[in-house]
Amino acid sequence: MLVLTYGTGHNFLHQRDNVRMFYLDLSLFSSAEFRVMHALSHHMFPNTALDLEVTSYEPFLRYLTQEKGFLDLC
Repeated sequence: MLVLTYGTGHNFLHQRDNVRMFYLDLSLFSSAEFRVMHALSHHMFPNTALDLEVTSYEPFLRYLTQEKGFLDLC
């Protein structure tokens, strides 16, 4: 349920201020701080290595492409 409230709160952060954007506060994120971080990180550099929201999961999930070296081709 917490993941669903996080996702719903994220979707309503893109709109004007309303009660539903505070669903994000249930997941222990501050909706005001998350709105600023999301705008500066994800909307300026969407899905790149400079996007903090993508690179924060990078040690666990491999989202970004990487160059293959000579030994990786074998």
